[in-house]
Amino acid sequence: MIIKQIPKRVVIIGSKGFVGSSISKLLQKSNISTLNLSRKEVDFNKQDASEKLDNLITKEDYVIITAAEAPVKNNQMLLNNIKMITDIINVIKKKSIKRIIYISSDAVYSDSLNDLHEESAVEPQTLHGIMHLTREVMLKQIQDVQLCIIRPTLIYGIEDPHNGYGPNQFFRLASSNQNIKLFGKGEELRDHVSITDVARITADVTLSNFEGILNIASGKVNSFKNIASIIKNLYKDQIDFIETERTGEMPHKGYRSFNIDKLYSLFPGYKLKNINEGLIDYFKSINKLE
Repeated sequence: MIIKQIPKRVVIIGSKGFVGSSISKLLQKSNISTLNLSRKEVDFNKQDASEKLDNLITKEDYVIITAAEAPVKNNQMLLNNIKMITDIINVIKKKSIKRIIYISSDAVYSDSLNDLHEESAVEPQTLHGIMHLTREVMLKQIQDVQLCIIRPTLIYGIEDPHNGYGPNQFFRLASSNQNIKLFGKGEELRDHVSITDVARITADVTLSNFEGILNIASGKVNSFKNIASIIKNLYKDQIDFIETERTGEMPHKGYRSFNIDKLYSLFPGYKLKNINEGLIDYFKSINKLE
């Protein structure tokens, strides 16, 4: 049973990132005291990172970890991320922090043509997935702590910094009057989840007694071609999408779907955005900025 827990303060490590900043804004709107830590306050590339973090957090804090060098593209980035979580864990142990929320990734899961759930096999095929799984295992070694691991699927939203293939890249192209380029025919079927849903669920999980693993996804798959078509319609056909010759195999064998029964069992009143609702909200947000 989910019970609400209100801490004295929530510390967000990685507060300037796409996910971290969204969670922080939502918690602050709910009048939850937060301490936002970015590279400005604690630079994990420097030797004094642990000492600085130690001086900033207290035993009573809940800690959300979103900080990472991502996506991980090479061995050095992998090692940097392991050092980062090592510094964080050292301080968490020293302070005897009692609640940790770690933002991981669905990249930890093996490829499957079946719906993925929290007990699905983990066998990452990328350095990015290996990084997150390694961090998860390291965090699980901490004794006497409430640990919640959140594994979101592909996240889209207006402040995404990565320009990843999908809604984020497609909107950037369309908003600058450029045609959307699809890999192949854009036939891969993937789940995509709105940043607003990810932030809302993470905030509610943080302020609860839930422990364990939770996937965040919409529960529906869409092709990249369908996403491009929706965006094309939003721009009233002022742009188009172009199919290009595919080089290499489709990621995850072209299919990535989720069973989100656990999410609904924890929060039965939730209504997650479907892809149409999420893309319309994205489009409105872009127009507000222009």
